[in-house]
Amino acid sequence: MKIKTKLMNNFLIIVSICFGTFVVNAQPFQMAGPFANRFGVTTTTGANNVRAIGIGAFTSTNRPLAAFHANANLLPGSTDFGIGEIFRTTSNATGTNLNAWRFWTGSGIGAEKGRIFNIGTGLAFNLQSSAGDMIFRTGGGNTNIGRPSMQIYNSNGFIGMGNTDSFTAQSLLHLHNNTTPSTVTEQSTYEQFTVDGTNGTDNGSDDGFKIGVRSFWNGTAFQSNAELRQQEDAPLDIFTTNLKRAFFSTANFFTNNNTTATGYGLRVLDPVTSSIGHLDMWTGQSSTTHMYPSI
Repeated sequence: MKIKTKLMNNFLIIVSICFGTFVVNAQPFQMAGPFANRFGVTTTTGANNVRAIGIGAFTSTNRPLAAFHANANLLPGSTDFGIGEIFRTTSNATGTNLNAWRFWTGSGIGAEKGRIFNIGTGLAFNLQSSAGDMIFRTGGGNTNIGRPSMQIYNSNGFIGMGNTDSFTAQSLLHLHNNTTPSTVTEQSTYEQFTVDGTNGTDNGSDDGFKIGVRSFWNGTAFQSNAELRQQEDAPLDIFTTNLKRAFFSTANFFTNNNTTATGYGLRVLDPVTSSIGHLDMWTGQSSTTHMYPSI
């Protein structure tokens, strides 16, 4: 009898521990919704209210810092996924089904402001601003908001690059430098094009080709020059209808592509490449005509 009573007591203790642990851990969560659409919710009142969900071995001194916070550094390794893989979603890739992460803000349920998604069987990765401009920011951190470095405008598709707090894009692609030049420091804005060359990676600030504006103090006023900069030791070619029509050489002269006396041509030479700077012209009915400045 004593043995039976002892076994029963042990059984009750085990049951109490198991179900007691379950009940205590389950108290912060409640089930709601109709039978076909059940969902779990956290409680925000009482001694067991839950304000955040942490994935990882968080503690009272190392708490979750968001309503949902997953910290891979606080998780043991897994053979099923890498330690840095935090979040994954999967959906049935048929038709127009979305695999989406949607962002809503506002009172109540709010309104959609953006989403990250993939459509059906498509391979494209989509980033969408649902209600306004798309702004890319840099800097910031924690609760600080970084500066806007690129903005795609919802109204017209224009793209502004630079600090878009200081300007609004006026063209399909608008680059802006909001730093004002001084009498001793010039400012410039360039679009640069580079390609790897025979000497390795040629992508320095003095490589390739630049198109832009340079603003500087000319001694009496600020001046802004539009510039085409061929930064390599090579000609600057000019094409129309996909044919080379003229070029600026590295020897400081300009010519069209027809430099023979049997056609039409123009060439400007300076004293660096000839004893006297002069202008050469051709027509179909004449030989080369040289025009020299008076000396």
